[in-house]
Amino acid sequence: MSTPAHPQTPLTPRRVLPAAGIAVAAGLFGLVPLLLPAHPDREVASGDGAQSAAARALACPSAPRGSSGASVLSAAGAGAVTTTPAAVGEASQPVVLPAGKEQAAGGLWLRDVPRVGVSWWGACQPAAPEQVVQVTDPARARLVLVNPGTVDALVDITLHGEKGELSAVGTSSITVPARGQRAVPLSVQAPAGKPVGARIIATQGRVAAWALADGPEGADHIPGGALRTGLVIPAVPAGGRSTLLLTNPGADAATVTVRAHGSRGGFEPTGAGRLVVEPGSTLRTDVSRSFAGESGALSVVSDHPVAASVDSVVGKDLAAMTGQRPTTSGLLVGPGGGHALFTNASDANVPVRLVVDGKQAEHTIGAGAVVSVPMPATAGSIAWSSQGPLVAGAVLDDGALALVPGQETGATRSTQPPRQDQSLR
Repeated sequence: MSTPAHPQTPLTPRRVLPAAGIAVAAGLFGLVPLLLPAHPDREVASGDGAQSAAARALACPSAPRGSSGASVLSAAGAGAVTTTPAAVGEASQPVVLPAGKEQAAGGLWLRDVPRVGVSWWGACQPAAPEQVVQVTDPARARLVLVNPGTVDALVDITLHGEKGELSAVGTSSITVPARGQRAVPLSVQAPAGKPVGARIIATQGRVAAWALADGPEGADHIPGGALRTGLVIPAVPAGGRSTLLLTNPGADAATVTVRAHGSRGGFEPTGAGRLVVEPGSTLRTDVSRSFAGESGALSVVSDHPVAASVDSVVGKDLAAMTGQRPTTSGLLVGPGGGHALFTNASDANVPVRLVVDGKQAEHTIGAGAVVSVPMPATAGSIAWSSQGPLVAGAVLDDGALALVPGQETGATRSTQPPRQDQSLR
C-alpha cells in the first residue's frame, strides 16, 4: 500500500476508550501511514485490479415474492438516506445503486413481512468475478445471483460440505441475464441440516450473490464474501445462538486462528481458538458462549484463503454476517435504531472520526477492542475514517434481528490480515 501524499497531522493526546461512548470534536485529523504487519493478506484473485470501491456500482437483492412495503435504503458519503421501492421476486429487474464520486452503501429493508417478528436486511454489494456464500442448512436456502451488467454473465458453482466437495448437477455454465437475476435452489444439491459453502465463479461478466434463507427460525439474505487469509466478522449479536462457518475450497488443509473481540479487547472464543478446515470442506462451530453478555466481533487468520461468516438466531429471527476486510474509511446505512459496532482487530490503538447523520465525533479504539455507537433513531448513516484498519457493522435487535455490514468507501484499505494481540491471549 502506498503512503498518503499529504503530510501527517499531529494529534492531540486522548484517553483510549475501549468501551462505548464517543466525544464530539470540532477538529478533523488527516490520515497517516498505517502500521500494519509485515505479512500481506493473500486472497484469491478477484479481478478487481486497481479498481477502487468508489468506481463500483452496488447490486441489491430483491424482496421475496408476496412481500409488500420493502424498500432499498441508500446513502453516499455522509449524505441523507434515500428510499427506493425494492424489486420483488427473482423475475423482476434488480435495483442497482450507480457508482458516483462518493461510494454508496445500502440494503434491502423489510420488516414483519411475511410474518410478525422477522426483519430483513439484504446488503447491496458490488458484483464480483468470485465469491463464496455460506449457509448452515441448504434445505431452507436458495442462491440468488444478480447481474447488474449490460451483457449476460456465465457462472460455475461448486459446493463444499462438511466432508469435502459435493457432487452437484446443473451448476456449471449458468446464465444470469444482463440487468437480471437467477435463483439456484440448494435444497436439491446438498444434504439438509449440513453446512455448505457455495463458491461462485463468473467465467463471463460479474455477479453479486446472496443466499435467501427462510425457515421456522426467521429469514434473511446472506451476502457472498471473498476468500482471504485475514477477515473480520463485524457484528455478532449477544444472547443468541451464533455459528461460525469457515469454507476452504483449496487443495490443502487450512489452519485458522479465531479471536473474539468485545468492549475490553480480544480473547480466545470458547472451543474455537484454533481450527483446521479440511481441503474442499466447510466447517461449523458454535461461538455463542463468547457473546452471551454483549455483542462483538470475530477475527479470522488462516494460512490458506478461506471464507468466513456467522449465522445467528435471536428469538424467532435469524441473520447472518459475512467476514470483511478491514478498511480505513466506510459507511453504515440503517433503517433506524440498533447500535453500530466498530472493531479494531489489530494490536495498536486506532483513532477514528465518525460522522453520525452529519454530526462529527472523534474516538480512539483500543487494540483488539470494539466500540458500540447508537445508530440514528430513524433511517440514517454513520461514516467513518480512521488512521488504521477497522470494520463496522450494526445490530438491529428491537424484537426482531437484522445485521448490517459497513461498506468500504475509499481505495485505501488494509491488505494484511488482522494481527493477534499477544497481550490478550
